[in-house]
Amino acid sequence: MLKVGVDVGGTFTDTYATDGENVWVGKSLTTPDNLSEGVITAIEKSGVQIKDIDLLIHGSTIATNALITKNYYGWWPNTLFITSEGFSDAIEIRRGRNQLYGEINMYGQTPEPLIQRNNRFSLREKVDSAGNVIEEVNKNEIENLVEEFKKRKPDSIAIVFINSYLNPENELATKKELQKAFPDIPIVTSVEVAPKFRELGRMITVSVRALLSPIITDYMNKIENSFKDKAFKGDLLVIKGDGGTCNIEYIKKCPEMLIGSGPAAGVVAGELVGGELGFKNILTQDTGGTSYDVCVIEDSSHLRTMEYEVGLDMPLIVPMTDVRSIGTGGGSIIWLDEGGGLRVGPQSAGAKPGPICYGMGGTQPTVTDANLLLGRIDRTLGGKMQLDYDKVNEIFKEKLAKPLNHDVFEVAEGAINIACVDMARANSLITTSRGRDPRSYLPVLFGGAGGMHACKISDEIGVKKALIVPNSGVASAMGATMMPFSTYSEKTLYSELDQTDLELLNSELAALKQQVIKDLVVQGVRESNIETHNEFHMRYVGQNYEIMIKDSNECYDQSELQELKHKFNEAHLKERGINEIKFPVAIVDIRVMGASKQEEVSLMKYPRADFPVEIALKDRRAVYFNGEFIDTPVYDFEQMTYTHEVFGPAIIEMSNSCLVVNEKWSARLDEHKNTILERR
Repeated sequence: MLKVGVDVGGTFTDTYATDGENVWVGKSLTTPDNLSEGVITAIEKSGVQIKDIDLLIHGSTIATNALITKNYYGWWPNTLFITSEGFSDAIEIRRGRNQLYGEINMYGQTPEPLIQRNNRFSLREKVDSAGNVIEEVNKNEIENLVEEFKKRKPDSIAIVFINSYLNPENELATKKELQKAFPDIPIVTSVEVAPKFRELGRMITVSVRALLSPIITDYMNKIENSFKDKAFKGDLLVIKGDGGTCNIEYIKKCPEMLIGSGPAAGVVAGELVGGELGFKNILTQDTGGTSYDVCVIEDSSHLRTMEYEVGLDMPLIVPMTDVRSIGTGGGSIIWLDEGGGLRVGPQSAGAKPGPICYGMGGTQPTVTDANLLLGRIDRTLGGKMQLDYDKVNEIFKEKLAKPLNHDVFEVAEGAINIACVDMARANSLITTSRGRDPRSYLPVLFGGAGGMHACKISDEIGVKKALIVPNSGVASAMGATMMPFSTYSEKTLYSELDQTDLELLNSELAALKQQVIKDLVVQGVRESNIETHNEFHMRYVGQNYEIMIKDSNECYDQSELQELKHKFNEAHLKERGINEIKFPVAIVDIRVMGASKQEEVSLMKYPRADFPVEIALKDRRAVYFNGEFIDTPVYDFEQMTYTHEVFGPAIIEMSNSCLVVNEKWSARLDEHKNTILERR
């Protein structure tokens, strides 16, 4: 079977194809005006014929970018929002936070609400805290709303009532009436998306689904049609932000799961490759053209979050791979702030115009341009294109070096160091901030710019070993070919452990499991090939935050509940640095996660070297390290094999990326041609 993974990034579109024995890779500039064009170009560059593809797995930034820019090819949906009377501004008030990932920003601006005030409406209705309907929705009020909506011609409608997670009757009744008037547009209720307590998370999540539904439906239709025009007859799957895949119909119904799609595939690649090599605790680090994405893998499983923020204080409460991203990558712009300080990102030159050196009209200095100045990138990219070194030198000198009164090469190296420090700090968002010591994890780096900064980032983190996977420039696309089908079903079921109704708990978990199995079977997964586990959001009674506990029991009695409490106390100590085993514990939310069984990963093995590494030496050139140019050997990765080792300073050039081995570091190839970096 010929599988092809596709990762559409902000700068490059990557493809990785394999039939189990052979591998083909392709990379092309992302085409923002028509993303499918870049996908087709990247596949064709790999040498694979689209008509021969059996399975195409597609990851894309389209959902994330649309939400950030509020733009989809010059258009944005007219989405209307309905909530309980008195709560229409809750989506804009949010929680009043001025923190992002724990950092207070005294001058930060709150983002615009997902849905503007003139598109937000309310209805009188009431469900109490026990789930009793105190006031039904008034049909006359709904009819008045329908008349108003007809004037506004909505593209989608979102409905979120307070306490509807306890009793959805009013939400569903409102949707039923609206569907009569608007049968051809998406109408989304919170009970269908996230039947859980805390109205802000439900409001944000439902709004995101309603906004993205017409966008992702149109995007997927265009992708399907583009490939049909190329005689594609295989199956098309989509990468989800939770680390699994789904078919086209599923993602059209749940478009919010496309957020974080590309980074999630990279995490899976790091998880499976690292696991095959015997590593259980890993830090995956994906350095692309636009962003740097990091994730923790612990005990061979990546961490997930239930509050992925689509903007400051705007939580998406669906299970997502806990990837944290910062705007630092190969295309990140280097600039001077008001005080004359050197800064890197988060702005990016993107695919167009791109870095200055690409000669596509870029005029802003970028990280890629800095690496070219320092001699770390071949001026011809291995014969692929002539990079404009003189133009880069000229602009760096004019915009950065002269104002700073420093040598242009000092400025370029300073920018690289700043970028690496920023990347290292991003690791703290998922390690130290969650009670983990980053030195206890193996960094697995990939992405087109990953290997260029691996040694410096590792120095900043404090680790002495790191790993670069083969084809690291297309690792996310590679991960796509390894991902299972996945889905979940969840609800709020508050219960103090000492007072738990075991019959109710077990019946609710069984119902959620059946829904998960049904969703996967509909997508073509055999029931015998489905694995499930339970997840509980738990807290000490009286707390206002929860910790997620994973468990695999089928049925619960008092002894299993006590084991669950023990797991919670251990997790609370790890995450928060404190626990108290005497405090009562409560379950808040329950969830069943399901996935198709993971296919066995078989990494290609290479023979032990029977020739010296000098055979792979292709060149020597002056490369700037620590304030001076050093005559540095440049090796061809394709000519290297198992046991070959080089000592820094050195450059190893790959077909779609480059590895910079700093001084005091060595690079050794294992039997799978993973590059093991070690500080000497």
